[in-house]
Amino acid sequence: MAEKYLIIGGSTGITAALAGQLLQDGHEVYLRSRNRPEWDGAEKAHWMSWDAASGEEIPELPQELNGLVYGPGTINLK
Repeated sequence: MAEKYLIIGGSTGITAALAGQLLQDGHEVYLRSRNRPEWDGAEKAHWMSWDAASGEEIPELPQELNGLVYGPGTINLK
């Protein structure tokens, strides 16, 4: 049975890889990030532009979720 996951900040990096794996495993992914991910358009992918720093409510979510991943932003270790 497909589960539903919300990923905040998943357009690149580790969170994008996780989203891709969840989609490959047949789950629904609700991604909220500033930038459109490469995998947007997959049948069970639901992307919407949203900035975690905006202070606004997260738009359009399902009634129930099976998991949440919070990984917005980048870090420069120079």
